[in-house]
Amino acid sequence: MSILNVNRIQPVGSGQTVTINAANISAGSATLTAGTFSGNLSGNVTGTVNSTSGVTTVTTLNTTSIVGVSTLGVTTAYVTNLAGVGAGTSVQILSGNKLVGLTTGSIAYPGAILQVVQGVLTTTFSATPGANTFATVTGLSATITPTSASSKILVNLDIYVGMASYQCGIRLYRNGTHIGAATAEGSRTAATFYVNGYPNGQPTYICILGGGMYLDSPASTGSLTYTVGIKDYSSFTTYVNRSNTYQNTSDYDHNTISTITLMEISA
Repeated sequence: MSILNVNRIQPVGSGQTVTINAANISAGSATLTAGTFSGNLSGNVTGTVNSTSGVTTVTTLNTTSIVGVSTLGVTTAYVTNLAGVGAGTSVQILSGNKLVGLTTGSIAYPGAILQVVQGVLTTTFSATPGANTFATVTGLSATITPTSASSKILVNLDIYVGMASYQCGIRLYRNGTHIGAATAEGSRTAATFYVNGYPNGQPTYICILGGGMYLDSPASTGSLTYTVGIKDYSSFTTYVNRSNTYQNTSDYDHNTISTITLMEISA
């Protein structure tokens, strides 16, 4: 018989099973549905998959409920939601196992850090940009490509500056645009951060840690490069990773590093 049309197949007596001696059972393009499945399954599956019934391999699994995940080998599982068995329970990753995202941002939740990029300047830098002009610090930058346009970029800047006068304005730039700009009042120039060595009495001898943190909202999935601009008073020179005096001795006037760190934060 080539085709057998029936509505139900059931065992002869209570507690018995129906055995089909075949290497493969094909449902064609239809969906095979049952309360539990035992054996190797391939294709779209609906219902409860119970590993204790002998399920060893599921190539592609579309299901609303998975029971006994600890012993169920799933190559690819397409699910919309994961939830614990009962109210108030949680989905657990067993000890010795971990949930791994194969690409950047593939595992995300609100506030998650999706990726971290850092730029480090280990050499010294100096510039005399002139009044009301910021000089870009060569070598102190970092580039990041957000995985989502809704992500925010947390920028953390630690920059050591020396001054020929007594003060230094610091700006953050994203692709050349000033970000984190203060509201300018009067003739004062807007910056992002600011340091002043005047109270020390000898500002030309000091090297001050400046910078801070700023949460940027670029609304982009394109490549973003963050750079730093600095300026001293009028036509005085500003230095990075060194003091103005910068005496050549092993006992003081040490060299430092400056860093800019970018963290993509999931919305």
